[in-house]
Amino acid sequence: MAETLPELFLLRTGVFITSQSNGVKAIGKRGIIMAGDVPYHTIERGGGYVTLPKGVFHCTMERQPEKKYRPIFRVQTTGEYGHNVLNDRGKLAGILIHPSNYPHDIIGCIAPGKVMTPNGVEQSKKALQEIFQYCGGFVVGRKIRLHVSDL
Repeated sequence: MAETLPELFLLRTGVFITSQSNGVKAIGKRGIIMAGDVPYHTIERGGGYVTLPKGVFHCTMERQPEKKYRPIFRVQTTGEYGHNVLNDRGKLAGILIHPSNYPHDIIGCIAPGKVMTPNGVEQSKKALQEIFQYCGGFVVGRKIRLHVSDL
């Protein structure tokens, strides 16, 4: 019998935006992540950066030590529900779901937000906290299933 996991659905809209930091422009891709019947806006980095392909992936709740142990989801890299996406160094990319507001703040990750802005999202930390609650609360090691598709 298949393991029953909380499920999130990332739907990419095909809409692109730009943000800028220190004179460097970044392309972002808009989407929506559904936690049950609650939609959250998302941004991902575009313009040749790593990104998840369409499919179904397992993610694990972790604390990210290099960012003051902030809670995140890490997308599984190998196995039946792994992404197998390589970064520019030929290694498996570390793709996360974490709080962020602008495309220039993320590399290959997904950032949810409660409010869409012209250049990104706002209330990203709050959105991620609510997504953790939907998934049964933040517990290091807890797994969820992420479905990625295009609208």
